[in-house]
Parts: sequence; C-alpha cells; structure tokens
Amino acid sequence: MSETSHPVIDTMAKAKDYIEEGKLEEARELLEKGLKILVNERGEGGDPSAEAIILARIGVVLKKQGKYKESVENYERLLELQMKTLGEDDPAVAMTLSHIGVGFFCQAKLKESMEKLERALEIQLDKLGENNLDTVNTYRHMGYVFREERKYENSETILRKCLEIQLQVLPHDHPDLALAYGDLASALQCQQKTAEAIKMRKNSLKSTLKHRGEWHPSLVMEYGNIGVLLKESGKLDQAEKMMNKALEIGKAVHETGGHEISIHTAATYRNIAIVYLDQGRLQDAIHANKEALLMHRRLLGDDHPRTQDTEKIHRHCLGILVEQRNRQN
Repeated sequence: MSETSHPVIDTMAKAKDYIEEGKLEEARELLEKGLKILVNERGEGGDPSAEAIILARIGVVLKKQGKYKESVENYERLLELQMKTLGEDDPAVAMTLSHIGVGFFCQAKLKESMEKLERALEIQLDKLGENNLDTVNTYRHMGYVFREERKYENSETILRKCLEIQLQVLPHDHPDLALAYGDLASALQCQQKTAEAIKMRKNSLKSTLKHRGEWHPSLVMEYGNIGVLLKESGKLDQAEKMMNKALEIGKAVHETGGHEISIHTAATYRNIAIVYLDQGRLQDAIHANKEALLMHRRLLGDDHPRTQDTEKIHRHCLGILVEQRNRQN
C-alpha cells in the first residue's frame, strides 16, 4: 500500500508539518499513534509498507531530538521489518543500515558505525552504483567516521569523492553542494591545509546564503567553521567576528534549529573561548567556555569526547586564573 492511499495519511501529514515547525514531541506522539494502528492492521494481514514509512519518520524525529540510542533502536526495528518484506539486499535496507550507522556515530560508537555504513555501501554500490546520491550520503558518513578516528587522509579522500560525484550529477549551484564543500573543508582543516579549507568554506557559505537566506540554522556551522580557520591563520579579530555571527544566529534559532545546530552552537562557544584566551581576555574565555560546557553536558552527556574536551579547556582557564591571582598575592 502506498503512503498516499493509507487511511492514516492525515496523521502522517500533520506529523510532517509538526517536524517542519520544530514541534518534535507532538510529531512523535502522532506518528506513534499511527504506528499502533498500522501494527494492529498488519496483525490482521495489512500491508507493512506504511508501517515502514512511519518508523522511518520516527527515526528522523528521534535523531533531531538527539535521542540517538532510541533512534538506533527504532531503525533496527525498521530494518527487521524491511529484511522480512524486501530481502537483505534492497536499497531501502541499505538506507536504514546507513541511518543506524549515523546513530552509532552520534553516540561516538565509531566501530559499530563503520560496520553498518560499510554494509550499506556494499548494497548501494551493487544496486544503485557509485554516482547515486544515497551512495554518496553513505560515503559522506564514512568520511565523518574516519575524521573522528583521526584518519584524516582517508577522510579527505572519501569526502573529496563525495564532492566530485555531486558536482557531476547535480547543477553547480545546487544547495546540497554547500554540505559537500563544508565536509571537505573539515578534512582539509584537520591536516592544516588551511588555504584550500578556507576556499571550500567560502564556497559552502556562498551557497547557503544564496539558497537558504541569512538566518538559516546551518549558518551557525558555516560562520563558526570559517571563524576557526581564521583563528588558525592568526586572524583573531576576524575569527571573533565570524564566531559572534554564528552565536547570534544560534541564539535566534535555538528553538527550531534542532539538536545538531545546538551542538554547533556549543562548539562555537568553546572555540570563541579559545580566541579570547589568545587575545588575553581570560574572563570572557571562562564565560564562553562555561556556556559551551553546560550545553555539551545537556546535549551529549558527561562522557562524550566533546564534553570532555570542553572540560579540559575549562580546567585550563581556571588554572590560568589561579596563577594570576597567586602572582597578585
């Protein structure tokens, strides 16, 4: 049964509206209500295709909420359903495997993430080919895993492949290219290839501003990342300006931007704290990094590597403060 012919389509459409409005809990409640109806129908011989659609949308909501463990569990339920109805090598199975890999990545479970992504890629290369955008999306997340594993050359290679494929199959002014430029910039940045990284970042920013306007949530990441590169180039005043622009947007969209944008906002607070330290503005650094630490603890938990890195900066700032006070005494 197709999505458009199913009697719970009104519920699904309303949930989609809620997702676009940032009303994630309301969307989840509606979807779970529809899911119960569909599960009952399946028990009576109903078609499971609409159930799969709702499970996929619940997964999207859970990821946006930052509930990555629940998101993985939801996608695993979807995977079981798909493998029973579609077989083990269907492209839809590959997409769900990729979603599971992303969920593990967001929990810093890199080994588990790569295992799922590699299996997804195997299916996609066989069934869809390398130039398919779903295949590209799996490549992209493998590049992210390599980056977190500090395998920066591998990350650059695979993310450059993503950009090259997208430039082949998409119009050169397509909005999705912004992400591809930005991803490659991150891999370059990790290897101190600053000049090319800045070029990629500027391409990404130009595309985002053109297609999404001056207050789109993704600009938190765009301005923040350019700020980091300027900081690494020793241009502290320009870096501060870019990071403050990112924070301005982050504050404006915090209710609708979603979990991922909040994480980028937290990272920008941490990064501007480092800029303040380099400028000799210790109190500003302590204040900014405290905001980052509070956000990371709330969004990621105490044990996440990003939270721990922010805690190290906090302890470093406090250590400098103690040294200053001791010298004054």
